[in-house]
Amino acid sequence: GVASTVDINAISSITSTVAFASGTNNYVSKTTDGGATWTALSVFSGGTYSSYSISMVSANAVFVAGFILGDTTYQGIVYKTFDGGASWKQDTFALENIYSLA
Repeated sequence: GVASTVDINAISSITSTVAFASGTNNYVSKTTDGGATWTALSVFSGGTYSSYSISMVSANAVFVAGFILGDTTYQGIVYKTFDGGASWKQDTFALENIYSLA
């Protein structure tokens, strides 16, 4: 389940069974059974992140965007995976708050 301190900000699905969700307090999760169960994923490092957008290109290619909480520079961050969420790589850290990916 989702801890009560997490707000879900975005959900993206590519099929009727595979979806990703992102939110506050470093929360990113994945379902492969249409939402019956969700697995929390370790995406972010080096701070507490709030993600406002998640976008699936395929079942393996996913992008999540947001920013570090408490960072007064408001730099945005994008992480990407090309293996269905098994590993994530920081893509950019030079934009201001990112609230949406297209």
